[in-house]
Amino acid sequence: MRETLLAAYNGLSPAAQRLVRLLDALPVDHLSEADIICLAAPPPQHAPDAPPAPVPPAPSASAARRTTWTRALIDELVAAGLLQARPPHSGADPHPDSAPGQSRGPGQYGTDRSTRWWTIPPPARDLAHDRAAAEDDPAAQRQALLRMVDLRVWPAVLAAGLCLTLHQHRGRYPVPVPEPAVPTEGQARRWLLDHTGTVAAYARRLYALGYFERAWHLVNGLWPVWLLRKDYALRLELDLLAWHCACR
Repeated sequence: MRETLLAAYNGLSPAAQRLVRLLDALPVDHLSEADIICLAAPPPQHAPDAPPAPVPPAPSASAARRTTWTRALIDELVAAGLLQARPPHSGADPHPDSAPGQSRGPGQYGTDRSTRWWTIPPPARDLAHDRAAAEDDPAAQRQALLRMVDLRVWPAVLAAGLCLTLHQHRGRYPVPVPEPAVPTEGQARRWLLDHTGTVAAYARRLYALGYFERAWHLVNGLWPVWLLRKDYALRLELDLLAWHCACR
């Protein structure tokens, strides 16, 4: 299996290979299309791939062009067995956060149940880790993680908090982020309950890499969760993590 996946990886376009490696930056196994678009954002300086590989759009390109380009990369990874398509969400959540190692990406309010989703198979995650260690500058992995946190995870956590606990003290986030669209109370509660494990996983990864301020904000943003469910072990773990972040 390992040799087969490595051969498949070697047959990908350079941009698709880069996307595989960037999967190692994330502490999640399930990603929406919007997550992958954010993750695959081309660096400011890039060399166009040789045909027939998709040409990376400029950072200023339209959202439609970036989406088209990313979908072509997704198709490459799916064909190579490095991503697995999941059916749209319907009814019960097929990716519960309580399943160890099966956290899913942040998603969007109101579209979580109809968007396209993909799963990273364990052998593909192992390959992504090996190739990232061999080929990538660690800075590229960190930039990918921060891009996901700043543009996908934190805005969703903030939006839920603005809906459920408007007067909670949040402090100033380290970098400017897009202003979130505040969901309904029902959407905010469902999102937080669905994604508690995912947000916790990002907080742990940020802490491990020394991004203490961002990790603190994510943990603080989960405060409304403890009003909705009594997960004392997770709350104690995250409260201790936030305390260590505040002491840095």
